Formats: sequence, structure tokens, C-alpha cells
Amino acid sequence: MVTHLVATTIDVAAPPGRHRIEIERILDLGATRVDIGQRDDEPWTVLADPEGNEFCVLNRDQPTEVRG
Repeated sequence: MVTHLVATTIDVAAPPGRHRIEIERILDLGATRVDIGQRDDEPWTVLADPEGNEFCVLNRDQPTEVRG
């Protein structure tokens, strides 16, 4: 029997002008920062909830560009 795990990632778009405030609020709720190799200029911040589930908080004040 083969078991397949299905994961869903939820990303959060912080309101314009509130990215840093939202990051601090979410960290105060128990999230932690996660380093997945992102650069400092990425328009998102990667966090994990207390159970280790990773998610991104998008900075809507920075343009998002998909790089492949």
C-alpha cells in the first residue's frame, strides 16, 4: 500500500503598508521565521506556524516577479 501525503500551503497577503506589522503580529502569535534560501529582496517572508507548517506573507508594496 502506498500512502500519498497532500500538503496545502496558505499564503497571506498583508494589507498595503502593513507587511512588517503583520510579520510581527504573526510572530507574536507563535510563528517562527524559516530560511528556505530566499534572498533579502524577495517580496515575501517565509514563516512557520507552531506545528511547523510553512507559509508566506506577501508584501503587496513590492512587485512580485516569478523567476525560474
